Amino acid sequence: MQQGRLQLTKKERTNIACFDYFTSEVDKYAETYETVVVDFIELNHPEWADKFSEYMSAKHPTIQVHYTHDITPVFSVHLGDTGFGIAMLAEHKKKNSI
Repeated sequence: MQQGRLQLTKKERTNIACFDYFTSEVDKYAETYETVVVDFIELNHPEWADKFSEYMSAKHPTIQVHYTHDITPVFSVHLGDTGFGIAMLAEHKKKNSI
């Protein structure tokens, strides 16, 4: 969601490429902001939620993570009944960040 609209931000062809993109975005937020909250959305892909949990525990243990397993019909129309994604919130920019 950008400015209240569902928009494509990046197009990837494989789950691994999507996962790598999501984790690189989390890394950028972690470098830039003091407080980061990530919601990992998992639809019938518990193995990806587990993989994300392992990544976060190892690389960003201070980031708050929430897991969502259900979505509204608006998103289901676009995503179907399987997949994964992230939503991030951040505040308090770090003093040394650009």
